[in-house]
Amino acid sequence: MIGGLKAEFSNKEYADKLESLADSDQVVVPSEGCFSDLLHDRTLSAIQSLGYEWVWVGDEFGTERKLFWIEDLRGQDTKATAGHCNIFTPDKQLLWTTHWDSHFSFLCSSERNLLALQKAYGFEGFFATPLTEVYWSVHA
Repeated sequence: MIGGLKAEFSNKEYADKLESLADSDQVVVPSEGCFSDLLHDRTLSAIQSLGYEWVWVGDEFGTERKLFWIEDLRGQDTKATAGHCNIFTPDKQLLWTTHWDSHFSFLCSSERNLLALQKAYGFEGFFATPLTEVYWSVHA
């Protein structure tokens, strides 16, 4: 729907059907480059489960940030985490961020933290390695 896929992987018919279902049946369309509304509070709870009570919420460019109680960000319609932003712990041991033009987010931390969160919260994903590539407007 957003035109972020290479032509050989795109499917206009599926995109049109998804848009139709969103309009007619109130199907939630994945958010592009933003935190998923369906995972927002769950991820913040996961961060709290590691012992954190505060997080920094920074803008997409890393030029501004504001400290928030995690509890104040959960369960509310807050603008603090809307749009393209980064959430990180005061000790910089955990980062939750999004990828523009994509429908996923990154949860970056130690392997121990990530395994604990995966076990407790059932998060889906994979562990990146130095060979992992992500298209972020760096490829021709």
